[in-house]
Amino acid sequence: MDSTIKKMRGELSRYGWYWGKLNRNSAQKKLARKENGSFLVRDSQTEELFTVSFRSSGITLHCRIDYTNNFWSLSGLKTPTKCGSLIELIEDTMKKSEFGIIGYVKQNSSLTPPFPVRLTKPINRLYVVPSLQHLCRFTIRQNIDFKDIDVLPLPGKLKTYIIENFWDF
Repeated sequence: MDSTIKKMRGELSRYGWYWGKLNRNSAQKKLARKENGSFLVRDSQTEELFTVSFRSSGITLHCRIDYTNNFWSLSGLKTPTKCGSLIELIEDTMKKSEFGIIGYVKQNSSLTPPFPVRLTKPINRLYVVPSLQHLCRFTIRQNIDFKDIDVLPLPGKLKTYIIENFWDF
């Protein structure tokens, strides 16, 4: 499964709605005050998988993206769409969302009702103007294999910066 996830990350990096290693709090900041239906896809913090963070009913929610038996699906939906690639899943979900709610996702509390899921407005990381520092990090990460960053002739603090919080700018 590790090679599948690694390959998928490479493919996802071409899509603006994929933010990579973005934690939950940073995703909430990116989505704050955005319209319902706004979303981004990011690496999950708890497993080697992915999460879609989206706006619904005026709040930001987070839904795990499952990978089971070679199919991707949104976790927690009663009748989830299953697709052969995560990109296909997001594109299909966006298309279905044009016509209405694709399902409901339940949060941890039994006191809150399920929230409607619609992914209509991708938050595109490519439209955000990054700092020169981030652009340098991006260029290095695009041209150097991740495992080789440690052997670059750079100070340790700079290597740490290149490795951490790649999409958080």
